[in-house]
Amino acid sequence: MPVYKDRDQGTYYVSFHYEDWTGKNVRKMKRGFKTKKEAANWEDHFKEEISGAAYTIS
Repeated sequence: MPVYKDRDQGTYYVSFHYEDWTGKNVRKMKRGFKTKKEAANWEDHFKEEISGAAYTIS
């Protein structure tokens, strides 16, 4: 799980790519999590949501 620390802000963020239903490669990034666990949980929830649709996570 790609969770990174933003050293300037002191927060965590997630960044990953997935393929949408049209075949386009999309980068998803969300910033501002106070803990690494919170960021990882958000990423898991997002991937669960799109796994039901026609997306491919890379």
